[in-house]
Amino acid sequence: MKQVTGRNQKVSSVIVSTVKNMVNAGTKDYIIAEAFDVSIATIQNIKRTGYDYGKYRKLINKQMVEWKMLRDGKPNNETTLVAKVDNFDRLEEKVDLLISRFAKVFPKVK
Repeated sequence: MKQVTGRNQKVSSVIVSTVKNMVNAGTKDYIIAEAFDVSIATIQNIKRTGYDYGKYRKLINKQMVEWKMLRDGKPNNETTLVAKVDNFDRLEEKVDLLISRFAKVFPKVK
């Protein structure tokens, strides 16, 4: 696939509109991804932004900044920290549930 404007940019507005047509025709995401030599996540991001190239670019740029910040160990804002704490709380609940299930299946023997 010929690269379009931008550094290492594979997705163009033409590709976004073509992806929309392929999705509307019922083509599976993995087939579309193979056709354009991109990841399935790229196709899902295009769909998530409503097939709007401008929104897609903003989403990708935001993701790149967040990944760089996480890689460098610098959270970019409070939302990132809240999400991490929220995920930890859910994880803790699931671990507690799992422990109680194990206790029922494998009761303590005296």
